[in-house]
Amino acid sequence: MDVVKVKDRDELQKILDDDETYELEYEEYEIQDDNIGDDKIVTFGRPYFVEDLKLLVIEGEYCNHEPDGEDEFVPDWSLTLIYDWDSEKTKFDQEDVLGYNYFEQDPPNIAIHNYLWAISQGGSSN
Repeated sequence: MDVVKVKDRDELQKILDDDETYELEYEEYEIQDDNIGDDKIVTFGRPYFVEDLKLLVIEGEYCNHEPDGEDEFVPDWSLTLIYDWDSEKTKFDQEDVLGYNYFEQDPPNIAIHNYLWAISQGGSSN
């Protein structure tokens, strides 16, 4: 999927505030790794590269594994995933999806702020 480049967080917010943004085509990717156990994350929406921070953000949904019955995943809460990103890279795909640095249950600009604050305080990026 093509990465949308924006110069800064202000431009990102303008795009995300536009209702037509969510009508654009996108691909969903699933993440299952040790950080989330039996649950999974499903990305939705377009990936945005924030040029001045060299970060890529994409929204998703945390899904709880429900082993009873049909062994399915039930959406629980929306989140934002944050990735370090190479400015020359123009595509985001399934191979990239596991390389996230951080995710949290906030919209993109708040998640970016919290991520940068945690890093500035000597916190881990994972």
